[in-house]
Amino acid sequence: MPCTVTKTNIPDVLILQSKVFGDSRGFFFDSLSQQDFNQATGLNVEFAQDNHKQFCVAPGFAHGFVVPSDTTDFLYKTTNYYAPVHERCIDWNDPAIGISWPQGLTPQLSIKKAELSLAQAEGFV
Repeated sequence: MPCTVTKTNIPDVLILQSKVFGDSRGFFFDSLSQQDFNQATGLNVEFAQDNHKQFCVAPGFAHGFVVPSDTTDFLYKTTNYYAPVHERCIDWNDPAIGISWPQGLTPQLSIKKAELSLAQAEGFV
C-alpha cells in the first residue's frame, strides 16, 4: 500500500502518510488515491471537493510545467491510476510545440525523459 496508517488515541481518527518520491527538483506524492484511501481506512467514501490552486488538462493532452521560483506546490487530479505503460514524454524544447521559453532556462528534467519530437508522439482521442 502506498501509504502508512497510524491509529491515534481518538477513535476513528487516523494519520495517513503517503510515500514521498523526491529528487533535486522537489518531491511528489499521491495526496489521495481513492482506492488506497478506502482500503487503508476501511471506509467507502467519495470526496466532493479539494481546496488548493487549480489547473485543468484534458485527458490524453501532453502537459508539463516550468517553475520560475524556488518553491511551488503543483497539485493535480488524474482520471485513472498511474500506469507507467501509458506514460509518454515529448522533448520539452521541440520548436513544433511553439513555446517561448524564458531566456537562459536550464531545466531540471525527470530521469524518465525521452526525446520524442511532437511529430513522433502518439495521438490520443
